[in-house]
Amino acid sequence: MDDNEDWEPKTALGRMVKAGEITNMKDVFNSNLPLIESNIVDALLPDLEEEVINISLVQRMHKSGRRVRFRATVAIGNNNGYIGIGKAVAKEVGPAIRKSIRVAKLNITESHEDVEVGNVLVEKSILCLLRSLVDQEV
Repeated sequence: MDDNEDWEPKTALGRMVKAGEITNMKDVFNSNLPLIESNIVDALLPDLEEEVINISLVQRMHKSGRRVRFRATVAIGNNNGYIGIGKAVAKEVGPAIRKSIRVAKLNITESHEDVEVGNVLVEKSILCLLRSLVDQEV
């Protein structure tokens, strides 16, 4: 869904972005409306970069044998204060990556301050997102 021209908004926030009433992500966060459509992020932050962090094989036993799926973890950001991390599972690698990109766009947040971890300077919001992903793994 990279074509924002074909995008038909389904939520009030989407209609406001499409009409031009909301022009930046700060207004989206201040509106207190839920961010449900990834096309909103595409329209307001067109310069997002995606990075696949991890792809892993997930198996579960079924009476007919093992069911194999793939879990993808993706980070997105625009190197200008907005980041998001998403994780999704699908039967194939490609759909898992696309789905996790969509989830990362819905989890996008604004980066505020830096924290030093060891000898590395890390944005505090990235650290919080990574900790929440680790907590979900357990």
